[in-house]
Amino acid sequence: MDKQPIKPSKSGWKILGYVFVYFFIIIVGLISYIALSVINMMKGEAYQLSLEAVISNPEVVLLVGEDPEPGFIVTGRHSYSLIDSAESVDLTYSITGSKSEAEVYVHATSMAEQLALQEITVVDNKTGEKIVIKTQTE
Repeated sequence: MDKQPIKPSKSGWKILGYVFVYFFIIIVGLISYIALSVINMMKGEAYQLSLEAVISNPEVVLLVGEDPEPGFIVTGRHSYSLIDSAESVDLTYSITGSKSEAEVYVHATSMAEQLALQEITVVDNKTGEKIVIKTQTE
């Protein structure tokens, strides 16, 4: 009686392949979810107020052109002090108009839950021209 060699099972590798693919999809999904959550967190009250101020400013419209639209990505820093309940927000995002693109830099602070936009600076990407919008919001 001759013993035949045991053939490796292809179904084991197939199952391992499926597990790897599902694991990869879950990891990519989690990373995407976290990244989008952080981006949306940055698009809070300071972002909305600054965007309104930027797109309604006639100097900005002259610089970038009609109907300036914000970019998708918002970066920045948000710090909070437990001692005096003060917040500080620094944001950067881009806008695109019919003539040009520009970066928007925002600095806002909050005391006792009242946000104040301290300074908004718009810098044209092509020419480097700066427009500084100083505002206080209530």
